[in-house]
Amino acid sequence: LAAAREGARRLVHLSSIKVYGEESPGRPFGVEDDPAPHDAYGKSKWAAEQALTQVALSTGLPVVTVRSPLVYGAGARANLAALLRLVDTPWPLPFASLAAPRSFVQVDDLARLLVTCAEHPHAAGRVYIAAHARPVSTATLVTVLRRALGRPARLYPFPGAVLEACAAALGQGEKARRLTRALEGDPSAATRELGWVAGVPIEQAIEEMVRGYRARDRH
Repeated sequence: LAAAREGARRLVHLSSIKVYGEESPGRPFGVEDDPAPHDAYGKSKWAAEQALTQVALSTGLPVVTVRSPLVYGAGARANLAALLRLVDTPWPLPFASLAAPRSFVQVDDLARLLVTCAEHPHAAGRVYIAAHARPVSTATLVTVLRRALGRPARLYPFPGAVLEACAAALGQGEKARRLTRALEGDPSAATRELGWVAGVPIEQAIEEMVRGYRARDRH
């Protein structure tokens, strides 16, 4: 409301792919799919989207929503930072069988989409998914991370269902499912309507993330 009162011409809201849920249904989520958030984070993002819809209706302020998956690049935090600490060890990891695709977006690609949504005449009132067109499995992500860290992959096969069950017994089932289950988003609406394409490949994004991680270690 304050933005509308102060004369803002458009508001771009960064939301999350988790408004759709924790697992994609055998295909990438698209902007037309109904939100069904499961955890508190996803529910809070969906509540914010609904509140902004009401603001747009009551004030006429155009709102654009961008739903993002995990963001990687220098300074990555939260789940990616925890995974990075895990793979920066000599331990063999039971991830070779984890082939479920998950979407990511590099931080500069995401920033470019947010700026485009603020400026493009066709973006007002729309919802977009920010994701690289190439999803990445946990096995691939960990392999690329370890290569960037100068470590051998050292992955061995272990059934995802068994890994989930073991993690659940330790109270870590939700964290395990983020490694074993698919969570994909379809960015084609942003490409089709705005001309946006995520251009930074996983290898470059991972190298940037590892450089930032090493720099933090030095300080």
